[in-house]
Amino acid sequence: MEGTITIGTFFNIPLKLHWSFALLLAYVLFNVVTNDSFTIVGIVAFLFLCVVLHEYGHALMAKRFKVNTKDIILSPIGGVARLERLPEKPAQELVIALAGPAVNLLLASLLLLVLVLTGFDWNTVQNPGVVTPDFTDYLVIGLYINVMLFGFNLVPAFPMDGGRVLRSLLALKYGRSKATQIAGWVGRIIALLFIAYGLYNRDYLFAFLGLFIFMMARVEMNEVVVMEKLVNLKVADYCRTELVSYHLGDAMTVVVEKAKRDGIVYAIVLDSLGYPAGMITPVQIIRAQAIQDLTQPVSVFMDAKLHFIEIHESMKTAYEYMQKHQCGLLLVNDENGQLVSMLDKDAVSRAIGLFS
Repeated sequence: MEGTITIGTFFNIPLKLHWSFALLLAYVLFNVVTNDSFTIVGIVAFLFLCVVLHEYGHALMAKRFKVNTKDIILSPIGGVARLERLPEKPAQELVIALAGPAVNLLLASLLLLVLVLTGFDWNTVQNPGVVTPDFTDYLVIGLYINVMLFGFNLVPAFPMDGGRVLRSLLALKYGRSKATQIAGWVGRIIALLFIAYGLYNRDYLFAFLGLFIFMMARVEMNEVVVMEKLVNLKVADYCRTELVSYHLGDAMTVVVEKAKRDGIVYAIVLDSLGYPAGMITPVQIIRAQAIQDLTQPVSVFMDAKLHFIEIHESMKTAYEYMQKHQCGLLLVNDENGQLVSMLDKDAVSRAIGLFS
């Protein structure tokens, strides 16, 4: 999901375009020039409006269960609402998964109502205008789009909405980890059928969609299984045995030398009284080297925003916190709120790679 631009923020949720969206814009421009018609512009714009409303349906329903959404990203093959975490209960995930298709069902119902009230002749549905459509043709196209989005998203191919519905239902009996594995394998089998169908009919976009679903199913299967195992690992077992620290007046030369010789790239910065004032991560070290003036004090480059976690918490909590706040270092407090250690991103990677 790297390489995005934010085009707006609605309900405090950023809406972003993936860089690959430029490929769709190029395709639309090609059709405009080839057909000498801007009709496709309206159709594609309405399609993605429906996709955006679909994803905000997921996001706003998730918010009701106190699950925030990082952002919504649009790509040529659709959109994705990136939740900060999975809902705690399978029933909540079920409702969130159904909220998106429900938006499309509502839009389809409204469009159908308008067509009925305007006395639309359904005999013309087989051959609606494409090059020079009138208003009712757009309504029919909109109805088709929303019915298609509703039906397609309910295909039980994890991680699509239908797959999430399947996972949530299975989780009621088998638990989330096993339910994810079952739903993931069902999704991968369906994805392979998509690929085969697309290649056989030379519908390469359909085949590409199947490939995308196959890969994403694997990613989500792995992530959920790892998260389930991180629940049983404790911060106390992975935080450093000693605090790595610098003082506000230390030169960045000392920091860079320790990074080169000892591989120490995470540390806290202490003030004159010995209290945490900031932290050093690879970001600060890279920024200092870019400026090429390492005689400046650590206080110039440190990140003054500190992040804390309790020593009794699970590694899953630590991982989710780091993901949510995009930070690579957590300061570890004991039961009395006293700073006793630190937990960096590398420790989380070790927990995932070696012990999960």
